[in-house]
Amino acid sequence: MGQNAVVNIILIEPKKRDKPSDPGLAPGEQQFRSRLTGANPTLLRSVQRSFAAATYDRFVPKHVIVTRVSGKLAIGCMSDDPVKSAAQDELLQDTAFAYNQPGELNIIAIDQQPCGYNASGGETGGYDVMDSGEDPVVNARSFNEGVFENTVDHEFGHGGGLDHAGTATCTDAATISNCALNPTDDPLSLMGYTEADSAHRYSYPELAKLGLIRDDEVQTIAEPGLYTLHTMNQQGSKVLVLDTGKNEPPIYFSYEADPTAAYDEKCIHDQNIDNPHDHYSSNPNVLSEGSNGTGQKFVCLAVNRRPLKNSVQVRAPEYSPAGSVNDAQNFLADVLRPERVPNTFDPQPETGEIKAGTVLYQNGTYTVTLRSIAGDNAVVQVSPTTGA
Repeated sequence: MGQNAVVNIILIEPKKRDKPSDPGLAPGEQQFRSRLTGANPTLLRSVQRSFAAATYDRFVPKHVIVTRVSGKLAIGCMSDDPVKSAAQDELLQDTAFAYNQPGELNIIAIDQQPCGYNASGGETGGYDVMDSGEDPVVNARSFNEGVFENTVDHEFGHGGGLDHAGTATCTDAATISNCALNPTDDPLSLMGYTEADSAHRYSYPELAKLGLIRDDEVQTIAEPGLYTLHTMNQQGSKVLVLDTGKNEPPIYFSYEADPTAAYDEKCIHDQNIDNPHDHYSSNPNVLSEGSNGTGQKFVCLAVNRRPLKNSVQVRAPEYSPAGSVNDAQNFLADVLRPERVPNTFDPQPETGEIKAGTVLYQNGTYTVTLRSIAGDNAVVQVSPTTGA
């Protein structure tokens, strides 16, 4: 598939599907279905723009088309039972095969809801099997504006070999040890489930795994020295890889978009906003509000705003809570530094900015320290670990 491939949405309309009157089909989903079946040009351009934004314009589809396949398949609701879902997937893939366009990105949109779905959610809107060569599948759970594009991008990532993106909150972030792992919680990657509104993108290491960052933009740390990381709009290295070759996982460093770097977060106890349903429009500094497990109210505000929009990020393959590594090399955990871990019930500000002098990573061979940040690049220093 080229970097300007056509996106071919194979819309499979089963012989029997959920009726518009079914309680699980919201009005917005009915309207979206009509736009999709009619190949609405605005919707197709939105899918095209979504891919471009998610990849920093590294994958910009030539155009997006809808290929309708009507009445070819008798299939019920999309099951989450492993045996039933495998059988359904085989039917879908076999049905879509005749409509695939070689060399292009083929995506199956099945006009059917997941089993047990209701308007409040609770069921997955798509799936793909990593490295299977199968077409990604999106179901009617994602038939909403914005949700559909997000799901298509997410499943495209799985098809390209990416697992979900998680976070590692470690007792010692520098050595990445004693970590609590959340396998889907990376807010800075669309391969996570909690992405920030302004971070609908793949992380740079994920783009490298998808083949959308050139080999000359990935630099392996081979010796001590200064290394410069660049944002996507600049020439130079986008990803640094530290691989000691000593049965340790590779560690990935990048300098990329991070909405939390532009402010500090301050949470106040026993207080919330007047209108909890309109706080984002009424107060742009409100990040979140609610109550903890004991019912204590809180509101978290953005304070000390600054122009910084990027941060140095460290990602590693999956770590167990004890700090050992498993073989899931396609899973990347965003290693949360203390500066980037908000403490919801602490009234003291938590900063999203990682400052110069911070030790980003340390093993028995190398210590990687943030030297400086200037605009669109960050300089890290790699030194021998003392006492090693």
